[in-house]
Amino acid sequence: MDASAGASDDPFAALGLPLRYDIDRSVIERAWLRASARMHHDRAIDDEGAARRLAELNAAKHALVDPEQRGRAMLRTIAGAASDDDPAKDALPEGFLEEVLDTRMRIDEALTAGDAREIERLRAEVSAREASFEAQMTELIDAARTGGDAVRAARRALNAWRYVRRMSDRLAGDDAL
Repeated sequence: MDASAGASDDPFAALGLPLRYDIDRSVIERAWLRASARMHHDRAIDDEGAARRLAELNAAKHALVDPEQRGRAMLRTIAGAASDDDPAKDALPEGFLEEVLDTRMRIDEALTAGDAREIERLRAEVSAREASFEAQMTELIDAARTGGDAVRAARRALNAWRYVRRMSDRLAGDDAL
């Protein structure tokens, strides 16, 4: 689940940031600090909604510092949330699922065998795939502003990225070595 889903439909607006994918983490952190300082209990002593707004700011920061979630937030802001009947909602690029299943099988085999060399090779492979998704996201999100097929392409890429991140998480687990 997207960390910003319940807090704000637009975490960029919540932090007063421009709607762009290629925003530096330090910019996000500074915007969060400025906004959250106004909600601090010493300043907002009589403001009963301050705690709720502070939680929203925290969720917005969490969504924006994570590149995949930032892409999802931008796409949701630009094109709206995917409806349940949208075929692109959970779609993946052609042939991607087969690749993921093959890679997952190799990961599980390497972890079971305790093959440190293969685990490191798979970490590098998965890391490169993650970097590739992040590198193409600015272009995909910019194209999604036109709607239609571009939105579907961005959703497919974000869905695929989620699968790759799960493989990365599996490789980073305590049982990886």
